[in-house]
Amino acid sequence: VDGLEKHGISPADLFSNCLVCTEAGGDFFGEIAKIKSARVIFHQLATLYGVSMEPELVEIFVGTSNWTKSTWDVNTNLL
Repeated sequence: VDGLEKHGISPADLFSNCLVCTEAGGDFFGEIAKIKSARVIFHQLATLYGVSMEPELVEIFVGTSNWTKSTWDVNTNLL
């Protein structure tokens, strides 16, 4: 954030255009806790830089983690 601010990008612009990407495995409740924690941490980081944003506005993209993929069962991850 500090490096981009030197190049004219404000923290408000940066945090409003960010997307948090993570992967999820099979442990349902643990993965929900991880995603919620990522949202809270990102919101707290934005607050430290003086950016006012609601935690619900943090965009999170979650994909299936690679270690859950199986070459023998192509329908493993249909959930």
